[in-house]
Amino acid sequence: MNMSEIRFVNPKDREVWLNMWGTLERSQLGGDRDCRCPETGEIWQYMGTIRYGRDWLHEFRHRHHPTTKQREIFRTKANVRFSEQRITDSFLDILVINDYRT
Repeated sequence: MNMSEIRFVNPKDREVWLNMWGTLERSQLGGDRDCRCPETGEIWQYMGTIRYGRDWLHEFRHRHHPTTKQREIFRTKANVRFSEQRITDSFLDILVINDYRT
């Protein structure tokens, strides 16, 4: 079990917010921002930004993707301009959790 740091991007930091959602939209799974499933109404959800070693990854979840018909997780590395000061200024909260995904 590892301890992980999770932070949540403040949507008011438009550059970071639009960049991370844009990366998801341009991905193979992305499509539009919501990618709404017609059967369940599920959409992409931003789950937080997680530190893995030295890297920060934005994590998104879709509980029932309309194309794959299954739960999908999408992670994208935070932009290299994502400095420690920017992290402090852009994030709403910091949590430390037990990470069972080792």
